[in-house]
Amino acid sequence: MKTISKALILAIITVLLLALMINSIVFLYKNCTLQKSSYYSKSGYIIQIDKERDEVTFVDCMGEAWTFYGVEDWLVGDGISATMDTQGTETIHDDTIVNVRYERWD
Repeated sequence: MKTISKALILAIITVLLLALMINSIVFLYKNCTLQKSSYYSKSGYIIQIDKERDEVTFVDCMGEAWTFYGVEDWLVGDGISATMDTQGTETIHDDTIVNVRYERWD
């Protein structure tokens, strides 16, 4: 058996480390690039409260009605700020309410 030289072992290790570094860079580029956020805010006011179903409905400035659960201390006419999720689509009809907060306009 021939003895493997130190230079050959060093070259093999260097090639393996280089391949690992390139693979890591490609992985980071594919998975960590800046992506468009799917969250946005929407303001409106409460138009209906259904205590039996525990549902609150509000309307936004475009006239779209949105419903969420949790009657709590809401009153008809209260201002509301909602955080919405686009679900990765262009249409708003499948957007979901992530969070709601009382909003006072005065």
